[in-house]
Amino acid sequence: MAMGGFSLSLRAAPPEPGLVLAACFRTGALTWCQGPGEAHEVLDGFPFHARRFFQLLLVVDVAGKFCLALNGVPLGPFHASGLAWPCLTQLGITGDLRLHRVLC
Repeated sequence: MAMGGFSLSLRAAPPEPGLVLAACFRTGALTWCQGPGEAHEVLDGFPFHARRFFQLLLVVDVAGKFCLALNGVPLGPFHASGLAWPCLTQLGITGDLRLHRVLC
């Protein structure tokens, strides 16, 4: 990930594919991708700005439904096929981001 954005990756135990949520400050895109597949847009006009605090909530239910909220505003659910909370083993963060807290 180039500077000016970030990505959060949720890695799963093989053979399950992981999930990557990526944001680009320059283009304003927020996308997610499962495994090597195509990226899906979550939000067009991403309201993040470099060097500004924001809260991104990613909630996962046992059925594998992921729900996102940005600064307390729900962005809606999305379904990651075959991926459920018990399969997730690692959280990875790359890019231009300072992490303040992770709650599980």
